[in-house]
Amino acid sequence: MHSINSVLFVRAGYVLITAKNGFAIVLLAQQIIWFSRLKAVKPNVVGYKFINCGESMFRKFQFKKLHLFFIVLVLPNVIFSEEISEIRIGLMTELTGPWVAGSGSHCKRGYELARKTLVKNGKLNDTPIKFIYGDTQGKGKPSVTEFKRLVEVEKVQAVVVNRSLAGMAINPISKRLKIPLVGIVGHNKFISENPYSFRTWPSTQLEGSTLAKEVFKQGFRLISAVTIEDEWTISFRDEFIKTFESLGGEIVFNESVLGEDRDFSTLVTKIKSNKSDSILVNLGPTQTGTFIKKVNEFALKKQLFGNYYVRNKETLKEAGVKAVEGLVFVEVKLDKPKFRKALLENFNDEVLNQYKYTCFAGVRSVLQAIQNAKSISNKSELHESLKSLTSVNIFGEDVNVSNREIIHSLAVKKYSEGLVVDAS
Repeated sequence: MHSINSVLFVRAGYVLITAKNGFAIVLLAQQIIWFSRLKAVKPNVVGYKFINCGESMFRKFQFKKLHLFFIVLVLPNVIFSEEISEIRIGLMTELTGPWVAGSGSHCKRGYELARKTLVKNGKLNDTPIKFIYGDTQGKGKPSVTEFKRLVEVEKVQAVVVNRSLAGMAINPISKRLKIPLVGIVGHNKFISENPYSFRTWPSTQLEGSTLAKEVFKQGFRLISAVTIEDEWTISFRDEFIKTFESLGGEIVFNESVLGEDRDFSTLVTKIKSNKSDSILVNLGPTQTGTFIKKVNEFALKKQLFGNYYVRNKETLKEAGVKAVEGLVFVEVKLDKPKFRKALLENFNDEVLNQYKYTCFAGVRSVLQAIQNAKSISNKSELHESLKSLTSVNIFGEDVNVSNREIIHSLAVKKYSEGLVVDAS
């Protein structure tokens, strides 16, 4: 809740004091209302204080002059002092829609772990904290609607958002409204296009280039790329291609598909007949398993590489153990025993993945900025504290921050007999 107190000084000897709740309510003494009929004063004024420093001084002013005097000298002397008694934080992810299983549910678990372990009885130390959810539905337009609701109606001072599709849609609004935006957003332009943004998911530049180097290292030079039309996957593909071609590799086939596409027979047939020795599977969580299964059915003898979505259990379930054998991908190094312990103790959850970790890190970053600042009186101060972070402490481990993004170490992984193991 915000409270704003404004004091108006009238040199004629009258002090007019306004009230609360964010409205600059101009309160004039009843004597002025009766005689001047100033239209600026509404009949629903909630209260006023009138200090008479001399009745005779007031009578010296003609009412027309008083009206002008009020406009010219009183209004410019309104002094606002904003005080935040409760810090509100918006948490955005997929709560409904097809992306819940592959993304939203995991991110929400990370959010909730932060709430349970970092905020006690609704407070961070002595600061009241309130979390308010927003449902992105895995789409851009609903993300914008929810962001506006969180900012304009719920009056949040910061927002944490999951996935590039949502983050990039609201990024320009965050910049315009100067709302701190912490993104589980890999898109390479998320940070550069908004000075109020902060990243906890590894950038596509880091992920895409790391995988491209691994492909080249393993001796593959000719690759076919299949990409879903999505902010993150497109950025991932572009960074992969940039690095792969710079190393001397060649993109033999580069095809994009829509999010609702499920029939990949024609696409796989084209890849089977071309000269590529490997495939970049750069699809969403609801498509990846289906595509890999089709590749296996067509008996393609080409090495598979994938984005992070190949890691989802839905991929293994849909494609089957045989189809994913040897598939290579990269992810954040998750040798985090204390984090795993916290998941187990709070949710009886034994599965630590990149979404849970980076979504937790998003909330933790905002809370640490609040702690570091000691006192937050407005969103600008929260932004400045967030911007100045050099590390984020996650269950005792200080994770480095540079240029408003957490710096992750990546691990190269692969499937072996249905299990994820180190690729090296």
